[in-house]
Amino acid sequence: MAHNLNARGVSAPPHKYWHDDTIRGDSKRQSGIFHNELFVGRIVWNKQNYRKNPETERRTVCLNDKSK
Repeated sequence: MAHNLNARGVSAPPHKYWHDDTIRGDSKRQSGIFHNELFVGRIVWNKQNYRKNPETERRTVCLNDKSK
């Protein structure tokens, strides 16, 4: 699918080209187009948050509890 989008010249979200993980995503984090709730008509709020590691100064993604 990514190859087809690149061949047709469809612009990719943040990158120059489509990558397989942009579409496939990560099943644990529920990222990527196939896991995006908006594509089935659902809006999900407060799914994840970002925390900054003070030692490395990098942001890490933390999934919120689904019950919240």
